[in-house]
Amino acid sequence: MKALCSLLLMLLCVEFVRAQAPVIDYLQVDEAKSQLWVIGKFGVDSGSVTIEDTTLGIVSWSDTMIVCGLPDSGRGAGGTISVQTTQGKSNQRILSIFNVLINRWYEAGDSHSRWLGGFGLFWNLHWRFDIGFQTNGADTEYLFEVGKSSFGGPQPGSMLRALIPWTDSSSIKDSSLSCFGTMDIKSSLIKFKTISMRWTSFGYHDDDSFRYTIPPITFDSSGTIFSLSDSIIKTPYYSEKITDNVSGYILFPPSPKSSVSQHLNESNADLIKISYDFSSGNQTIGLEALKPLGEVTASLFGIDGRLLRKASINMAEPGFYEFDASGIDHQIGLLLLQSELGCSTKKILF
Repeated sequence: MKALCSLLLMLLCVEFVRAQAPVIDYLQVDEAKSQLWVIGKFGVDSGSVTIEDTTLGIVSWSDTMIVCGLPDSGRGAGGTISVQTTQGKSNQRILSIFNVLINRWYEAGDSHSRWLGGFGLFWNLHWRFDIGFQTNGADTEYLFEVGKSSFGGPQPGSMLRALIPWTDSSSIKDSSLSCFGTMDIKSSLIKFKTISMRWTSFGYHDDDSFRYTIPPITFDSSGTIFSLSDSIIKTPYYSEKITDNVSGYILFPPSPKSSVSQHLNESNADLIKISYDFSSGNQTIGLEALKPLGEVTASLFGIDGRLLRKASINMAEPGFYEFDASGIDHQIGLLLLQSELGCSTKKILF
């Protein structure tokens, strides 16, 4: 009798699992394996996982986690994800794609801080992340690793001319780079642990990787990433200035308040040209629309990431329009332009 009751209870539990509609709690990406982990409650019967209009291949399915193959780039690499089973369709979660370009310049100086020239490096980093995942716990930092389309190397004009490709952070090898870090969801902060880059095939002979520390950077719900920072190292014998210029954008930002779902592709990236009129202290930024764009939202950010001014401009026809930046005490910033076609970011003087 006891065994029969246990069997009936087990069958009831199985039926309950079968009856519930699937629920996605959060998403995680293994960039090294090109896999998406969907964590939640899905039932014991397998179904399908779609990202935008692409159906992903299922690697494994359990009641609490689905593992899928995930394209490294292009169609199906990011966007809105849902799970479909015989019990219905799940809630939707957004897998955002981060695109970050870090330009670093080293400038050497003597003990009197007379700058004598320098060299530059760059890192073009890409990864996927579920920014919208929230937790009630104190821990809001989650680990990420950059993806396979990431690369870096010396700036153009440096003595070394080579592109350093990505590798898995667990298997650093000659002529490769890797990078991982954490994202603080509550603070919208990206913290790079280190960027490791080996150049042994290009004249360097070191048993260890060259490791670079990058200051934390912030992102916002509109998908904008931008920062500029300087640091100076002084010793009794020399000085060194390090300048980091970080720019980037997020494809599929999670905020429902954001009108941006896609970044402009290359063919649309220059639909608005920038010109300046600083006569009489006007600080007017000229915007030339090359085709009808409808309602365009222009947001001006300072180098510290603060929103300085925002305006809505109706670009119903091709032609010249103005954005007033007068009274703002800045010299360099980022202008974010949003329309139905997507968004475009332009570094500007004002």
